[in-house]
Amino acid sequence: MKPQRRSVEPFYFPGNRVGCLLIHGFSGSPSEMRLIGERLAQDGLTVLGILLAGHGLTQEQRPKTSWEDWAKEAEAGVKALRKSCDTVIGIGLSMGGLLVLHLATLDLLDGIVTMNTPMVAGEAISGKVLLSLDRGIRQVERKLDLVKCPALLMQSMKDRTVNPVSVKILQEKIQQVRPTVLLWENSGHILTLGAEREEVVHRVQDFLRQFKAQA
Repeated sequence: MKPQRRSVEPFYFPGNRVGCLLIHGFSGSPSEMRLIGERLAQDGLTVLGILLAGHGLTQEQRPKTSWEDWAKEAEAGVKALRKSCDTVIGIGLSMGGLLVLHLATLDLLDGIVTMNTPMVAGEAISGKVLLSLDRGIRQVERKLDLVKCPALLMQSMKDRTVNPVSVKILQEKIQQVRPTVLLWENSGHILTLGAEREEVVHRVQDFLRQFKAQA
């Protein structure tokens, strides 16, 4: 199955009773998450890649949307997967990772994978983007001590959009569990499609093996 990286449409691959909610980043689309989604589907997992309001083909609507809108959509994604899945894992890139953390603070997920998730904005984020994103960062950061599910935190060291120190902040503030932290030396912000994407996929697959589908 060849990945359709240019597609901005949401995607759904039915599988077993372990579900994966994939969430793209700010100004991105599900295409950022499709490669990893297809690989997880090949492993037999149920995969849902959502399209956040104001993104993809609806970018002209973005100024009318907010962090609160995206958080509600992420919560709806979990609810949709719970209809057929006993276990739901959140996997998010950049702001998508922030939304995954939001879900974890509400105890809605059984495991999380975050990639280049901001706790400190980098040099490429400014203006209106920063205002909405910063509000989400502050809300999530205050509640990180509520995260209690297994966590895999990934960070690209060449990321110019998200300051790499963010992953250290996450590691320190998630205290109920000991997160696994992976640093990527040769990748930029879009870790899922970067130079190390194959190894990224493999490490996510390894992490997910602890979650077994119930008979």
